Amino acid sequence: MEKCPLCQSFQLVHHVWPGKKSQLYKMPNELFHCLNCDLHFKNSAHFLSSIDELKRYDTHVSGNDGHLQFLNQMLDASQLQLPAEFLKRDLQILDFGCGKNPHLAHEITKRGFMDVEFWDPFYFPEKKWSVEKKFDLIFVCEVAEHFNHPLTAWLEINQLLKKQARVVVKSMLITDGLDLQFWWYKNDPTHVVFYSPKNFEYLAQMFEWDVEYCDQKSLTILKKR
Repeated sequence: MEKCPLCQSFQLVHHVWPGKKSQLYKMPNELFHCLNCDLHFKNSAHFLSSIDELKRYDTHVSGNDGHLQFLNQMLDASQLQLPAEFLKRDLQILDFGCGKNPHLAHEITKRGFMDVEFWDPFYFPEKKWSVEKKFDLIFVCEVAEHFNHPLTAWLEINQLLKKQARVVVKSMLITDGLDLQFWWYKNDPTHVVFYSPKNFEYLAQMFEWDVEYCDQKSLTILKKR
């Protein structure tokens, strides 16, 4: 029996729509909705293998003008919402799930921040920082929707945070009125979990965080107490 991969609840609604959302991978057009924490997620039976998942990531094009503009727009929007002390150049920052090219970490460094780490489970699996190190600011940019095991991933992120640290999450949100059947964001076969403002409130409660900012579209900032 399927259960919520975040809160472990069995209080689920199973949405199934006609057709396939991925002709390449023959994945059914369906989502589970957790009534307890408001997470939406795909049936784990249809997750890609690690090999196919990596093949998909290898096709991603990054580092071009459009992608760098996207990253810098996200950084600009984040800096507008963060407290003034998060402009200090000695912040310890982590790009969690950087992909095959750590462009976000490089763009942060170009802004004068010097203590910037990056990590990715496929391309940079070795954690090069000391086990004692904690971070002031963690970016989870277009990554959280890829968490096959979201509870494990968020537990790891929580353990990496200092007190009063922030997590900046960039991931498309499910909001009222969204037609899930035709929502393009779920069609990527590596996108397996989907969040909402209500779900981030639940997540914050789980870890004694606060939702400091949410634009109701794709940008959420969480604060560790």
